[in-house]
Amino acid sequence: MLMWNWFVSPVFHIQSISFWQVLGLLWAVQLFVGDTSENPAETLRWENLSLALSACVPEHKAEELREEVKQKNEGIWEQSGIHIFAQLGGYAFTLTLGWLVHTFAIAA
Repeated sequence: MLMWNWFVSPVFHIQSISFWQVLGLLWAVQLFVGDTSENPAETLRWENLSLALSACVPEHKAEELREEVKQKNEGIWEQSGIHIFAQLGGYAFTLTLGWLVHTFAIAA
């Protein structure tokens, strides 16, 4: 926030903003840009496809394959939620760390 107010405001001649506005702006940009890290849902999708292709799904193995896919899919929403909140938490931590460095190291 202070880095924004210290650098971006004077350079681009815009008004100062609060920490919460910076955090909201960061999250909004992240929604549009996305992240380049591995998505657990995408990984699981490819694993399921690979599993189906390797089994070639004969009749006597179809039920076994369904059970195995169901077991793999059980925790996907929890993993996806953890992944999203870890990303947001990491950005909030980085923003806070930058603010602390600016406030106590540079301003002092």
